[in-house]
Amino acid sequence: RDVQDLAALDSRLSLGSLDQGGQLSAQGQNFRFNSFLIDGVQAVDTFGLNSNGFSSLRSPVPIDAIQTLSVELSPYDVRRAGFTGALLNAVTKSGTNQFRGSVYYEYTDQDSRAENPVTKLKETFRERTYGFTLGGPILKDKLFFFLNYDDFERVSAPPQANFIPDATQLAAVVARAKAAGGYEAGDLTANNVAFQKTTIAKLDWNVLPGQRLSFTYRKNEGENTSFAQYTGSTTTSLSNFWYTNPRNTKSYTGQLNSQWSSDLRTEATLSYTEFDGSPRNAGTPYPQVQIQGLSGRRLDTGASITNGAIFLGTESSRQLNRITTKEKQGKFSGEYSWGAHTFTAGVEQVETKYTNAFVQYTNGYYIFPNLAAWQAGTPISTYQLARPFAGASI
Repeated sequence: RDVQDLAALDSRLSLGSLDQGGQLSAQGQNFRFNSFLIDGVQAVDTFGLNSNGFSSLRSPVPIDAIQTLSVELSPYDVRRAGFTGALLNAVTKSGTNQFRGSVYYEYTDQDSRAENPVTKLKETFRERTYGFTLGGPILKDKLFFFLNYDDFERVSAPPQANFIPDATQLAAVVARAKAAGGYEAGDLTANNVAFQKTTIAKLDWNVLPGQRLSFTYRKNEGENTSFAQYTGSTTTSLSNFWYTNPRNTKSYTGQLNSQWSSDLRTEATLSYTEFDGSPRNAGTPYPQVQIQGLSGRRLDTGASITNGAIFLGTESSRQLNRITTKEKQGKFSGEYSWGAHTFTAGVEQVETKYTNAFVQYTNGYYIFPNLAAWQAGTPISTYQLARPFAGASI
């Protein structure tokens, strides 16, 4: 139940990398070269880090909220720009003079999937989506509303740690972190849960004959988990070293469609969109710590080793990492029909403000050569620490 599934029905498009939220390619073009419009307003990944090209973990608009979806490649339209792949234009539903609604629920799990071809086991998997739509009149023939709420959750098998540390040494590592400042380092238990909640609200007002004003609010809240340093051949990490990747968007759109005569039509749009993709650490702020020289077992070979390592604390690239965008868009266009000809003119302005705070090692990165050194707090074999110049700040 994703807008990409509908678009992929077009034979000119292909949908791949489903494990990363889907990547829609048009005639071989990179998926990031597509343009996705919701009621004429861009809903693509403005920063460029999402694996699916959207500003959300999956489709930013549920299928049940879509009235029409068009797919265009190389349209001869001066109003369409900023892409070399496909143009997907989704128009959300509006209320009418009749109250209409729907409730939906979809569920699947590992029993509906095949075995892993390598392990011959059915891996943990559960996916469900539920939601509702409701639309109708507030004032008959004048004012209408439409609402949609969509809740998606996927539980899948987490990555498999390859290095399993000795239980006694693992307990000693965690105990030392607790004693040194009360830090909870976590454990080796991994749960892989991804979710997205979408809310859409729309008002349509027939101001005058031929004048229709609409306002649309869209909110996407979603996140998945990154298991940093968890699956190394001789290294692993504890749960509070991992972090989540939020993809949160709020969008406000106002649109006025005017039919001035049988030959003259205009459209004016104003929109404001906020996006926050700042990673969130599982634990409290702490340096990144690596303890080397640990005993344990490698799952891939079954061999016992004495050169294993554990990571704990706050992953170095997430110690100061903030990603936000704020985008304002305004456009006005008009069409005039004269015989067999149509003249189009307009103006558009897009302003995007980016915040990208990214500094590694602001809490520090400390490597201890063995368990005894970690318990004693010294010696440190390597450390890195980022600090601003005197009088400056980060």
